[in-house]
Amino acid sequence: MFKPAAIANKFLEFARDEGRLLTNMHLQKLAFIAHGWNLALFKKPLIGGEAKVWKFGPVYPELYNALSKYGSGSVTDLVRQNDDNVDYDVPRGPVVRAQFSQQQEKLLKAVWDSFKTFSGLELSAMTHMDNSPWSIAKKQYGLNSSIPDDLSRSYYEDLLKAESAGEK
Repeated sequence: MFKPAAIANKFLEFARDEGRLLTNMHLQKLAFIAHGWNLALFKKPLIGGEAKVWKFGPVYPELYNALSKYGSGSVTDLVRQNDDNVDYDVPRGPVVRAQFSQQQEKLLKAVWDSFKTFSGLELSAMTHMDNSPWSIAKKQYGLNSSIPDDLSRSYYEDLLKAESAGEK
């Protein structure tokens, strides 16, 4: 399992390669979507730690804190170790990276290719859809609760089944 920052950095690299800009909101939702698809396809988590139910959709607080200095603007640098530390006297560490398997790389690229054209608000709206993991967790547990992986797995497995049925 990977840190949310490592997943965000991969999406930031994809964006940089295509001349696109991403916000904290984009990165939160892309990481959550990738995690959900990984659960559905490979039956294991991509990200260590659960996303939280926040007002504008699922959020990884550690990643949010690391990117909070950008506000709602574009993230202009890769996430580094210690970026999530609220004590700004702590020096930034190295860029958070991960050794992704070929399968994980393909998944992240597929998520990127499928969702890169959506705004952060559009991605947020997608995560708010009825019966989404966020909406179920919000209803059952309330704001600021964790979104259990079993909700995400089930939701993305249903999307996978619907997608497969549509191809036949």
